[in-house]
Amino acid sequence: MHELVEELFDHLFAAGWKKVRIAEALGATSWGLTLWTRGRSLPRVSSMQRLGGLIGLELRWCKGRNVVDSDPDDVAVFAFGQLLEAGWTVSEIAESIGVEPKHVSRWHLGQKVPVLTTLIEVGELVGLELCWCEGGD
Repeated sequence: MHELVEELFDHLFAAGWKKVRIAEALGATSWGLTLWTRGRSLPRVSSMQRLGGLIGLELRWCKGRNVVDSDPDDVAVFAFGQLLEAGWTVSEIAESIGVEPKHVSRWHLGQKVPVLTTLIEVGELVGLELCWCEGGD
């Protein structure tokens, strides 16, 4: 299981949430949660954000332990914006993470959100990591 997902579920279980209740709150199946907790698949970023919200956590970009973004709903937009500000072109970003440039453009514009592993790769390109923060930090 990816450490971000593991940390989230550790917080949820410590707060007394059970898999069935989590699944109901998310509109997912218990089996889907089992796949996530066993590391056989990863939840979508939007699902992780909703799950974090159940216990007052937000998925944010950090450098070290310092939060560097301002909007937890736009983690993808922020990361791609950082790359473009650093002088990367859409084509260079796409090539470095193995996708077509049109996907990078859609992610940067907030029209779509990449899968978690892609988002993590993008963050690494500019020295950022995703972390869980108390809501409102």
